[in-house]
Amino acid sequence: MTVTEGDALADIEREIAALEDPSKLLGSLDGMAELAAGGNDAAIRYGVARGVVLNRLGLPGSALTELHKARRLAGDIGVQTRLAEISREIGRVHAWRGETASAALELCRSMIEADAAGSRADRAAVVAEFGRLNLETGRYEAALAAFDAAAALADQLSDREQVRLPVNRCEALAASGDHEDCLASVERCLAATPAGFRREHFVMRLLKARCLAALGRLEAAAAALAEADDWLTDDPQSYERAERALVTGLLEREANPDRAAVLLDSALDRFVEDDLPRHEFDARILLADVLASLDRQPQAEACIVEALRRAAARQLPAMADRVRAAAVRLWRPDRIAELSAEDQVGADGGGGRFLVLETLGSGGFGEVERAIDLATGGEVAVKRLRFNLHAEPDKARLAVATVRNEVAAASRLSNRFVAASRYLHVDTGGSVTLVQDFVAGPTLRRALDDGDMDFTRRMAVAAMLARTVHTLHRAGLAHRDLKPDNVILRGGTQPVLIDLGLARLRGAADTVSGLGTKSYAPPEQMRGETIEPRWFGREDVFALGRMITEMAEIDDTAGHRRGLLGRLGRRRAGRLGRPLAGMVETMMHRDVARRNVDLNRLADALEAAATD
Repeated sequence: MTVTEGDALADIEREIAALEDPSKLLGSLDGMAELAAGGNDAAIRYGVARGVVLNRLGLPGSALTELHKARRLAGDIGVQTRLAEISREIGRVHAWRGETASAALELCRSMIEADAAGSRADRAAVVAEFGRLNLETGRYEAALAAFDAAAALADQLSDREQVRLPVNRCEALAASGDHEDCLASVERCLAATPAGFRREHFVMRLLKARCLAALGRLEAAAAALAEADDWLTDDPQSYERAERALVTGLLEREANPDRAAVLLDSALDRFVEDDLPRHEFDARILLADVLASLDRQPQAEACIVEALRRAAARQLPAMADRVRAAAVRLWRPDRIAELSAEDQVGADGGGGRFLVLETLGSGGFGEVERAIDLATGGEVAVKRLRFNLHAEPDKARLAVATVRNEVAAASRLSNRFVAASRYLHVDTGGSVTLVQDFVAGPTLRRALDDGDMDFTRRMAVAAMLARTVHTLHRAGLAHRDLKPDNVILRGGTQPVLIDLGLARLRGAADTVSGLGTKSYAPPEQMRGETIEPRWFGREDVFALGRMITEMAEIDDTAGHRRGLLGRLGRRRAGRLGRPLAGMVETMMHRDVARRNVDLNRLADALEAAATD
């Protein structure tokens, strides 16, 4: 190899790292094809470069051919330092196509080769790539853990990798529904990323637009999308155009669903052509939702069926779970069992997907168990609703309605606030199994009964609850079954809401009216009355008032006639402060029209009470 050829190859490697146009890079590589016959380190580098470029062009078979040739040559001539990089690139080809087992095995091999070569840089790169594998296959918790581990080794990574890693973390946050966290992380990344990293700037602005849209902030989302256009590649054939079309479809699904459907369909074609499963499933789920809103139910169902088929063919259970969780919102109730997977839930793990560890609670509806999801490795809560489909048709319809509500409601919010639904199974007998995130911590009921929460901590938790409920209402969701039993204190401090089966979604039909917990639900909810849209969520305001009353250790048995201040007496009213006590009294007014309390102001007052 001449010095000129070596410089040219190094230039191409730098351009590959900078994510330059792969079509142009392939042309440059074709111009130095004689390097492949050199039988030396340059031939190995040439093969790796060609494999990476071919993969980016959507030619995985050709990419693997080049990479395997390079690996064989590296072994033959004893260039051990190249092996970890080659195995990592082979793993990346498989990961992009959702070939989880092959990708994982290659990454394991890469780690062994990195250790053998004593290369800390390669070890750090493998950890980052392992995070991307989990991201591409829908295992978002594992992806976040890997990205955090790689961040601790960031000083060993290239400049490009050090910029790319936090962007990948933002992608995992967005995909898992942590929209607020993702937005905060994106702003930090944008401030720290040099202008020369065009691709990263484009992706971060798309993520910003996506999260803002999910939070209902459409104007801000449109502005973020316009910012992304400033960083969009000039190549009209780039898959970035499809990525942009996906986010545009998300923004326009309500205002212009017909155009959204066209955009999503075109994006889907490109993702399928390039064999990119994460983007493909995002597009299929959103397209099905838009088609259902256009009353094109058969097409929406066909879209879901194809998504489930492709997830099964690729052995991507986490992706299939996402599809089912989205589909339950639009599927016809009498056919909801069609969405169920064949996985079993068992205590012995014998061929089943979920390994039950313990029973968390039980009642007339069935039981809730803690289990390990053997497909993803995460802890989950398994909720089983048992009934006889034929002998109890009314109970069956109600159970399915509450499950649909729970899945649909959880999908609207970041999982910081609610336990996200992961998996749904309805067997032929009608019994429903719903698998959700497992939230470690006691229920608020247990914490109150144990007596280890002092007044300060109770008021701090009440303030967080008020802000959480405000977030629910802003997202168009009313919980309607707020009570201490349905609040888990994650880590003993952060309240997370569970049991959204009675939730009401703004703009959707109310299928579970007239239900609630008598000691916390307001009168109009128990009577099954439909309240005016302007009073949306005031059932939760009432229930939250009852909970604050209980958390302040107020004796609520004397009835409502004397009012909260009368029940409190001067000493405790002074402890809360009359303004806060008056707000709580207003929250529990029997007249929904007079139950007008700003929950953010309430949270401020509760925080003040906690620190006074």
